Order: sequence, then structure tokens, then C-alpha cells
Amino acid sequence: MTSPTNANPSPLSIFDGEGKTREGRDSVNRYLRVKKEDIYVICPFFEAFEGMAAIRTPKPETGDYATLKLMVSPDFLDDFEKVLTSLEKRVSFERVLGEN
Repeated sequence: MTSPTNANPSPLSIFDGEGKTREGRDSVNRYLRVKKEDIYVICPFFEAFEGMAAIRTPKPETGDYATLKLMVSPDFLDDFEKVLTSLEKRVSFERVLGEN
């Protein structure tokens, strides 16, 4: 996986922070900015892969958009990217920098 500082970052470059889940296992944080109406489409994509990612809305927002925090298991990072690629064909979202 390339870092966000690579020479040719795409408009959807990934920014992440390292965090810990309540169980103490390492996770990699990813943040998506999505239309609230699309959350019901996004969540089942990740729930289908048990252990891949936990999804939270750290700061519920007013308006039409929400920022989702996905705490991804390092063992699933490659699969997570494949799921995001598939998801991009169904809904619009933006990868964003989030707070850890």
C-alpha cells in the first residue's frame, strides 16, 4: 500500500491514523465522507466480512453528509481496498483525513 505522501497521489488518497480497538488489537483508521442516505448501502459491504472493519460516526453531523470512521484490521487492508473499489461503483464517497 502506498503512503499518502507518494509522488502521484490520486484524488482519493488514503490518509490514516493508527489506533487501538477496545480489545487492544491494532487497527488502521480510514475515514469516508458520504451522503447520509448512502450509509445503509455502505455498512453491509463491510459487515459481510467479519473482522474486517468496525464502523463508527465519531461526530454525528447535521446536514446531508456524514464522516464514517472505519477501524480496519491490518490483516484485511488489501481486502478492504478491494471492497472500496467495488463500493465506488455503487455510491459516491470521498476519503478524508480524520481525527484519531
